Amino acid sequence: MDKSLLIETQGQEIIRKISEVYHLPESQAVIALKSSAFYKFLLGKGSYLLDDGAELNFLRYQNEVEYGAWNQNGVGGIAK
Repeated sequence: MDKSLLIETQGQEIIRKISEVYHLPESQAVIALKSSAFYKFLLGKGSYLLDDGAELNFLRYQNEVEYGAWNQNGVGGIAK
């Protein structure tokens, strides 16, 4: 699948999940996602994250919100 199509489809799924979990209107969920370090890495050249699917990528975004970095987990280790 084309990278731009993957970004669009996964982005919509992640935005929907952000809206649902954090009780934000869609417009604010878009801003929250696009201003995250995770999103910048997701769009980065050579990023492998799109291969993992929207659910895992939402969890990475959630890690950034809850633990301060998209690649951290609740026990202080590096998330996969």
